Amino acid sequence: MPSLSITLENYLPWATKYLDSQGYVLYETRTDIQDGANHTVIQNDRDETIATLHWRDVLPDEIKLKGETKYQSIHGWLHKSHIPLNYDVKVKDDAGRGYIWKGNAPGLLLQLHTAEDDSTPIATFHGSVFLPREDGKDPHQPPARSLATLELTERAQEVRDFVITSFVVLEKGRQITHGVDAMRQTGAVVNASEKTNHPSARKPQSTSD
Repeated sequence: MPSLSITLENYLPWATKYLDSQGYVLYETRTDIQDGANHTVIQNDRDETIATLHWRDVLPDEIKLKGETKYQSIHGWLHKSHIPLNYDVKVKDDAGRGYIWKGNAPGLLLQLHTAEDDSTPIATFHGSVFLPREDGKDPHQPPARSLATLELTERAQEVRDFVITSFVVLEKGRQITHGVDAMRQTGAVVNASEKTNHPSARKPQSTSD
């Protein structure tokens, strides 16, 4: 099985479509306000809800995974290191197999490893970056940027729902915690009009059709 490149339609992982190289929608995230709080639903290409994320302002976010009836604290699923300058996050899939997301901090490359092999990543996130300005292009026009991608090896594709779910939770936390500065460090671009739609400015509106 060849590697799979998934492209994010925009830089907000909680409100975007995840596309394969042919433009087919593999996953979609929608965020709506329910009972005064943001809830992000992650759906696969079979219209199945694989996870629902409940945002909270003070306490840790909660998540309800596919097949579960109750929410659990994110901290009970994703285990961050308490060692200073260690940005590893440990997590297990529904079969109990362990994984480690490395680089969960601004300016670092976010990569997923299996617990058995922490030297070879099975998934890598490449953030949006500025593209070189073409000769003759109006210098007053904002520079173009590439779209962010998530690269999955054959091993990662075996647990694709799990990879997408854990990525959405981590990247959402990274952007909310560190805001625009973090995205600039990781290569993403936010223009003035987009800033008003960022959660650091206000809660997102419903993305439902």
